[in-house]
Formats: sequence, C-alpha cells, structure tokens
Amino acid sequence: MSTNQTNLGFDALIGDDAELTQSFISKRIDALSARVLSLATLGTGIEMFLVYLAQAKTLNLTASTIFIALVLTAELALVLLALFSQFGKVAAGIFAVVVFFTLCTWPIQTFDTQQLDNPPTPWVYEALGVAGIAATLSLPVGWAMAYLIATPVIWIVIRESTSASQFQQWDSLLGAIYVLLFSSSVSAIVVMLRTSAKRADLAGQQAAQVAAQSARTDAIERERSRVDALVHDQVLTTLIVASQAKTETDSKSVTTMSQNAIDKLMTFSSTQLGEDSPITVKSLFESLKTIAENAPTPVLVDMGDTTDVEVPAEVAAAFSEATIQALANSVQHAGRGVTREVILRVDGQDVKVVVQDNGKGFRASRVSKDRLGIKLSIRDRMDSVGGKAKVDTLPNKGCKIVLIWSQA
Repeated sequence: MSTNQTNLGFDALIGDDAELTQSFISKRIDALSARVLSLATLGTGIEMFLVYLAQAKTLNLTASTIFIALVLTAELALVLLALFSQFGKVAAGIFAVVVFFTLCTWPIQTFDTQQLDNPPTPWVYEALGVAGIAATLSLPVGWAMAYLIATPVIWIVIRESTSASQFQQWDSLLGAIYVLLFSSSVSAIVVMLRTSAKRADLAGQQAAQVAAQSARTDAIERERSRVDALVHDQVLTTLIVASQAKTETDSKSVTTMSQNAIDKLMTFSSTQLGEDSPITVKSLFESLKTIAENAPTPVLVDMGDTTDVEVPAEVAAAFSEATIQALANSVQHAGRGVTREVILRVDGQDVKVVVQDNGKGFRASRVSKDRLGIKLSIRDRMDSVGGKAKVDTLPNKGCKIVLIWSQA
C-alpha cells in the first residue's frame, strides 16, 4: 500500500473535523447556521416587540397578542433548540411557518388603518428577513424558493390592502425588495456552504474507502508474498537435499520432498488469492502496522507474536477501516503533544487491535448524535462482521478503543 493512498484517507478523515459518515459536514453546517440564525432572531425579536408596543393602540389587542406570542415563542424555541440540542433545523422551520402565517393574517390584527394618514409598518416585518433564511435552512429547495418569493409579494399585497396612501405604495415596494435581497443573499451563502459540505463529505467517504481498500490490497499482497516465500523455501530445500543425496534412503526422501513441493506449486497456482480470499493474521497485522506508520503524527506500534491462522477478507477490511477511523479521531480530537499507540495481539481465539492515546478524552454519553465516527465506522463496522468495539475514555484520561474478533 502506498503512503500517498494511506495519507489520502487520513487527510480526508481529519480535515475540517470530518468523519466517515453520511453528510457529516452538512449536518455541522446546518447546526452552525441554525445557531447563528437563533442569535439573529434575538435582536429582531426585541426590536419586533418594541414596535408592537408602539403600535398597540392601532391593533386588535386580542388577535395581535396571540400572534406576537406565537412568533416570540417560536423565536425562543429556535434559540434554545439550536444552541442546546440537535433540533435547531426543525425549530427554524416552525419559526418560518409561524411568521408567514402571522403575515398573512395581518388584516385581522389591526383596525381600519386605511383611515390613518400614516399607517404603521406591521411589526411582523422585523421578522421577515430572518424567517426567509430559516425557510432556506429547514425546507426543501423548492419550498424554500417559493417562500422567499411569496413573502415579499404577500407583503406588498398586505400593505396595499391596509393603506390608501400613494407614498405607502413606494414604501411597500422598497420593503419587499429589502426582504427579498436580504433573505435571498444570506440564503445563497447557506446553500453554497451546504453544497461545498456535501462535496467534502463525498470526497472524505471516497478517500476513506480508497484507504481501506488499499489496506486490504496490501494485506493480500503480503499474503501472496508469504505463500511465495513458503513455496520457494520448500523447493530450495528439496534441491539442496537432492544435490547432497548419496544413498538410496536419501533418494527416496528427495522423491517424497519433490512430490510435496510439486503439490504445493500446483495448489498455489490453482488457487490464487483474490479480493475475497482469507488473510492470515500475520499479513493483516503487517498491513495495520503500515497504516499506523503512515499516520499524520507519530504512532507507536506494538505487534506481538502472530500466527498463520486466517481471517475472512471482510473481517480484515473491517479491522482496517475501524483502525483508520480510530487513528483519525485521535489525531483530530486528542490534542497536541499526545502519545498514540497501536497494539496488535492474538489472544487465544481472539484477534485484537487496540488504538489508544493519552489525550483529552471525552464522555461518550455526551457525544453529539451527528458525530457518527465511533458509532458507524467503528462499532457498527465491527458488529457487521461479528466483532466488537469497546471504547474506554473519560475527560483528560485519554481514549482507548479495543477492536476484537473471535475465530471461535
């Protein structure tokens, strides 16, 4: 396995806090966008409430109180869920719907403002811009575009239906243009970030698959070399004995050895190793050792005695992928000046790989659900081949990941 191929997998996994999961960066972008949006709604919410109080005498207090309460509650829910949970995207969608509904029902929240010389700008206007961004963040692309277009149009209709002033028409148009430009420009940035994130996700997954496949190919090549060496040694030994044979007993021994060597050659030539062929533990461990040695930072490798016991190809692949992910997690999260070690052991019927460091560690129960590196690429990957993955870690106590597969 080439160093470039292995480093490709590590670089993709640790770059931008990426992990081998579907749309990991995309989820992080959405979560971050929801948090920024929630903070923006705090400012607009305060301003909106102050405008509401100033307009109180021109409003139908019963209806307007209900809607201002709905909008403020949706904003508060967005702030809390975006900052302290994984449901910020859902809260953003609810907020967008509430604001849109509030805008559409503006006529029932007011008295007859057409009789006023200078009717007030509806207080809900303060939330229209951030609501458009919330729609982009939470709704499918088609619905989000419809929202961005419909909101300014409805704004103009609402303003013109509640005002008879010629000046108000120009004001309504300017307000609609501002809402459209503000929400669409920020939404465009969110969409571009999402697109880039999806590309990075795909590149990370493909690179990790390349690294894992390279590790599997490396193990197969090592196995082929091992078998070649065994056959070569047997043939060479037979030739040496034959050259030294002097008695009839020696000749019979050479005949038997020659037949065995021929059988070995025939067997090896008829059963070449393929992608699905079993791999010996020795070849697997040599491949994992290469993976560790090609990590971006120094990794100590402790490889104990190995055996010629074979493991299925899918088990070898699972060990390779889980080891790559465990090392990538350590490089990304453990901190600087950390000692990392990979321990390779055969313990009775168990094949064991340990990846450990003395870094920051963490509480497994507090890991965000969208951080699927340990769950998907380590635990689930080992489970898929009948193995196990154990994680032993605490804050400031380092992290130890044990991968086990039993031959029994």
